[in-house]
This record gives sequence, C-alpha cells and structure tokens, in this order.
Amino acid sequence: MSKNLNPCPFCAGTDVHEETSFPFYVHCASCRTDGPMHDNADAARDAWNTRKEVQPA
Repeated sequence: MSKNLNPCPFCAGTDVHEETSFPFYVHCASCRTDGPMHDNADAARDAWNTRKEVQPA
C-alpha cells in the first residue's frame, strides 16, 4: 500500500497504489477499483481517503 492511502472502501484491500502521471488516481489491485481522476496527486489521494458517513434509514 502506498504511503498515506486508506485501504480500499469496497474490498478493504491494502494493495492500493497511486497513478504517478496525469490523470492522477488511486487504484486497488485487489478488486480493480479506481478512485476519481484528478489534475494532481494530492487531490487524487485526498479523494481516495475521503469517506462519507452513512446515514441510517
């Protein structure tokens, strides 16, 4: 897992890494999920690490 990246929100996998060229995003190798694409690595990392709280129904 790359430094400062949370585990995958879908499979809890820790085999996640950052794409190091444009467009920047984070990829989970375990379940093949990609995070949202951004213009810079910091924004891609922040987006991957952001979790919304689930509201009870």
